[in-house]
Amino acid sequence: MANAERQRRFYWKRKEERRRAADPTDLIAKRRFNEFLTDDDRIQIWTFLDWVGIDCDWQSLFKTDEDLSRDQNLDDEKDLGRGSIGHAEKAVSFLLDAATQLAAYINDYKKQEIDRAIADLEASGLSDPATRKQALAEIVRLTKMREQLNKGHRRTLPQWRVTAL
Repeated sequence: MANAERQRRFYWKRKEERRRAADPTDLIAKRRFNEFLTDDDRIQIWTFLDWVGIDCDWQSLFKTDEDLSRDQNLDDEKDLGRGSIGHAEKAVSFLLDAATQLAAYINDYKKQEIDRAIADLEASGLSDPATRKQALAEIVRLTKMREQLNKGHRRTLPQWRVTAL
């Protein structure tokens, strides 16, 4: 057997092992994720998406056992062929990524506005003692707001991915 053939077989064997090891719960599940979700569960998910203007049809949300990801090139090898559970796990990951990015944009915006407000106060004429005292108190308040934005925010989520043990 040629070296190239051995490497090809090894590659496909490893690829199949990774696919099977994607999530050990896939091997023990008796029903598919789309069968587990009720219409009430779908409506609850849809409601949160609808509140922020994300348009989707609740009736088709995880209704079939298909992975409806728009760009299949984003699929990790281990997620291929996992159906509705793979789609749901990717949805959680991508929604968290979107929320993280949006939070970063909001954070940057607020910091810039605080910095602008502080610069405006410092540039204004602070010759009057009463005005100076008021401006300094406002600068202290704005600085505390900025410090609050420098801290992280933690939100606890249930674990949704299982790795091989």
